[in-house]
Amino acid sequence: MNFFNRIGNEAKKLADDAKKNLNKASNTLATSSGRTFRGDGESLGGSAPGRVIAVSLPGTGTLGVSVERAPAGTAVVGRVIDGGQAAGAGLQRGDAICLPGTDGGQGWPYGDFLALAKSEVRPVVFDVRRIETGGAAAAGGGAATSADAFARRQAVIAAAEARDATHKK
Repeated sequence: MNFFNRIGNEAKKLADDAKKNLNKASNTLATSSGRTFRGDGESLGGSAPGRVIAVSLPGTGTLGVSVERAPAGTAVVGRVIDGGQAAGAGLQRGDAICLPGTDGGQGWPYGDFLALAKSEVRPVVFDVRRIETGGAAAAGGGAATSADAFARRQAVIAAAEARDATHKK
């Protein structure tokens, strides 16, 4: 094995290790109260139980929602189109789409939900699991924050702490 192959293999191993460590760090975020928000890599959807909401979209045509695939292979609301059926039903970015009657316990497989949404079958009936953190609401003011906003805020805090730790050395 020549020098360049050996260096290339070592660099690849270091990059793989860094990627694994980053995934581990981003999967679990600790809050200031010591509680843990575990998203398993899902900035949308998450894995916390959340609040389950029954949804029925009866109109023909598009549903007015953009759906993303979560790492577990389930459907998650990525974007809600203003004025669409989904907006009228109160769907929000980050809502985990679940099979009806499962009390939010079983996510709807992404491909299956996409096929149903593109079909002419109406009404589309499903549950959504919405994860909200206590944040401002727990402190007595304002509404709860979304899991997406909570994850972003925690990531910014973690990055600032890492930067401070690096500069103190």
